Amino acid sequence: FPVIAGTGGFFTRTNGLETVLSGFKQLLLTNPGERVMNPKFGMGLRKYIFEPATPQLEEKIKKGIIEAITHYAPDVLLKNLVVSVGESQYTTDGNSILISLKVAFKDDLLHDRELDIII
Repeated sequence: FPVIAGTGGFFTRTNGLETVLSGFKQLLLTNPGERVMNPKFGMGLRKYIFEPATPQLEEKIKKGIIEAITHYAPDVLLKNLVVSVGESQYTTDGNSILISLKVAFKDDLLHDRELDIII
């Protein structure tokens, strides 16, 4: 888990930070209550897409991301987090949320990875 298309065929497995980043994407995009056996899992990032684009909304999203990562991935250090809400080059209607984060394992700070999520 997670299953991805890769050099080893469609059922290539990931490990390390690659798996963590895939898990973060699921964590941020899953709505609380969506997982039957884990109803508190998820941040529900999509619920913010039609909120007014304000600095307060960006801070609210940042706080939620930090809380989720701290709770579900205590061995991961969040090195950088940027949240941008509103107009974007990635959408045609002007409603978007761009999340850009950089993470590393706390016991291996030299090897970090970046993840961008655009909704």
